Amino acid sequence: MPRITIHNLTGGPFVIQDPTGLSSFSMDIAAGDTESATLSDDALRSIESALNAAKTATKITWSVTDDPDSISDSLPKNLRTALTTPVTVVPDEDIIVVNLTAAGAVAVALPATAMIGATVIIVDGKGDAGANNITIAQAGGTINGAANLIINSNYGSAILTKTAALKWVTAQAVSPTGTAGGVLSGTYPNPGMAAGAALTNLAGASIEESLTIATAALGTVRSVIGNITASHAAIASGNVVGVRGLCTLSGVISAGGAFLYGVQGKLIVTGTMNHADSRLCAGISQLDGTGGTFTAGQLSGHWIDVVGFTGAGGGQFNLLRMTATTPGCKPNALLYAHSNGTYVLDLSAPGGTTDWYAAAGVSAGSAGAATHCAAQGVMKIVIGGVPWFIPVFNQNT
Repeated sequence: MPRITIHNLTGGPFVIQDPTGLSSFSMDIAAGDTESATLSDDALRSIESALNAAKTATKITWSVTDDPDSISDSLPKNLRTALTTPVTVVPDEDIIVVNLTAAGAVAVALPATAMIGATVIIVDGKGDAGANNITIAQAGGTINGAANLIINSNYGSAILTKTAALKWVTAQAVSPTGTAGGVLSGTYPNPGMAAGAALTNLAGASIEESLTIATAALGTVRSVIGNITASHAAIASGNVVGVRGLCTLSGVISAGGAFLYGVQGKLIVTGTMNHADSRLCAGISQLDGTGGTFTAGQLSGHWIDVVGFTGAGGGQFNLLRMTATTPGCKPNALLYAHSNGTYVLDLSAPGGTTDWYAAAGVSAGSAGAATHCAAQGVMKIVIGGVPWFIPVFNQNT
């Protein structure tokens, strides 16, 4: 039960009693004294207006706390399940569980006669507030400074405390509503990323976006877009990257298997690919030079750059590795190119060291033998773990 403490800072006695006569509550506080008493909720409600008037007009201050010695504290909360809307909360109700018989939007009216300090909990018991919002308001009053409060998440709830005659505040946050701003677009509670938005200070953060598209005409859908335009008339240096994946191995992999990726593109096919014009790729690099001019420099559709390693690396270090290990999964070709070009391959090596190339041997059966093809050199390949040699010539006349 509540326990009231009244401070009388006036020069005379201060008397307060239940004006309704429904309870025998009365307090007589001498000038300069402080008195406390335990009273019922009804008694406190009956004297609240008189206390507020005395607090404004004279030097009277008062506060209400819970009396831990009161046996009434062990009584259960007053809970009501609301089956219809609108829902009108009465002062002695503590919890309202909204569970409409017929689903629909809900209006909850808070009690204007509730005493200051009263708390009421509104709960979405049906679990459909995301579609059927619960709007809470007090006629002529405010909640967190606004005209109302909306619960718009399934099984959401709000704890509201009355702080003044026409003011309520929430003791916990509820889902926001309205138009999103900043790096977000759309409306709450489900905004999206705004076009061209930049995210910063995401060290250690994980971002995941999941989309499901159930339409025959897909159009163009991109889950994540990195969009940068370098427009200076004379760019001299720097690195401009649309999207970068960075994975650092600073420990030791010494047991078992581990896979570390800087960037992973993964295509999962559980449906059926059954049209000649379809293109399915786990990863694609697309270079668009429409409207551009290329006169010098290195331009590539895809570039693999390996730096910093020392040592031979063995057969497990490859600039490009392609595997198709499922039995019965035989590609049309290990490499497929659809392009014109000056050369099929343009090969070189740092420092001129080309261990994959050697002068052709001249012994019988070798590529350089006069009785064979008299090639000037050979390129080394490995098939099934066995070295083989492709003859090459430095003239074609």
